[in-house]
Amino acid sequence: MIQPIFKQNATRFEQFKFEFESNLAQKTEQLNKQLDDLGPRLVILNLMDEADNVDDYVQHIMKLLRKMNVFDQQVTWINKEEALFKFPLSTYPELDELKNIIFPFSRLVFQIYKWKRKYRVWMDGAFDELVMKVVEDKTEEFFREITKMQKVYRTKIRQQAVENNPRRFKGNVDDADFVNLPAPIKLCVKTLQHIKEFRQNVPLVGILCNPALTQRHWDEMSSVVGYDLTPDAGSTLRKMVDLKLGPYLDQFEIVSIGANKEKQLQENLMKMLSEWADINECGFSNKPVWDTGLPKVVSGLMSYSLETGIPILSALEDIQAVLDDHLIKTLTMRGSAFVKPFEAEIIDWYDKLVRMNKTIDEWGKVQSQWLYLLPIFSSKDIIAQMPQEGALFQVTLTSGSGDKH
Repeated sequence: MIQPIFKQNATRFEQFKFEFESNLAQKTEQLNKQLDDLGPRLVILNLMDEADNVDDYVQHIMKLLRKMNVFDQQVTWINKEEALFKFPLSTYPELDELKNIIFPFSRLVFQIYKWKRKYRVWMDGAFDELVMKVVEDKTEEFFREITKMQKVYRTKIRQQAVENNPRRFKGNVDDADFVNLPAPIKLCVKTLQHIKEFRQNVPLVGILCNPALTQRHWDEMSSVVGYDLTPDAGSTLRKMVDLKLGPYLDQFEIVSIGANKEKQLQENLMKMLSEWADINECGFSNKPVWDTGLPKVVSGLMSYSLETGIPILSALEDIQAVLDDHLIKTLTMRGSAFVKPFEAEIIDWYDKLVRMNKTIDEWGKVQSQWLYLLPIFSSKDIIAQMPQEGALFQVTLTSGSGDKH
């Protein structure tokens, strides 16, 4: 009874095995045919030599890359089936050759495509959002990458010519005539030339896309050219380039540098002001110094007499050091050639520092005497001997502790 079942299963096994092997052979043959068909069609890459048409090339390259991905999946499936049947794993040197052509060329095309996109953003995007450092660094990065790709392609195509590789790009890398260069070299040469041309606009970006420029500076530059240069919502780098401002750039640069100097002076002034912010709170409030949240430079300015509760000016050396430092800085700012737009502010600030310096100097002298007399008139015996002087000193205690602000 059981023998017929074994025989039937053995027959089915052989049948299934034959079907699977046939399917594997069919898939293998199909893949080989697809690879053979694709190889000759890659000659179209020789026609992709216009950098201005790179947007169109990207679409075609994407299709080729998707084909490569499908081929990889097919190879993986075939090798997996071969392993199950304990067959030797098939290799596909034809596929590797195709990848060696398509992958480097796709990287070049995509790099040029990215440059073109960035170029359009810079030339036709918002003018006031351009940052010279970003534009300059990114431009140099593109230049380095494409120069490197050009060098690799020159070496590779020369070697393929020596080996008489039938799948090399058409053309001669050493030909003086641009028309006879291979497609990748043409793309590199044209793109590098385009980048060099754009480089000439970088100084213009640095001068006119300066966040330190105010309307006063734009008015000054407008007077140089004789018409309004002030950017508006529709301003772009392309429009600025079309104005052909080259002859005026030296004068514009002086204005732009001056704007930077003015901004730096203003920032220095604001920094000094912030260091003295709320100094009265630190000096005369009832809060402990560590609760005021004030800069370290003014913290600890005041302490309190344990006997009387009267605020005592302390840390005189620290505060005097800050005053001296700020007085020197402010005098330097007053002597700057770029101080004119806010000269009144600087003069006012300097006067305050001088007044503060004199006040603290006098305060220190008075306080020194008061601290000397405090232990003397804290003695009941001395007050008994000097009642009139003791009464007068008591007035200082009352007035000092009555208002800590």
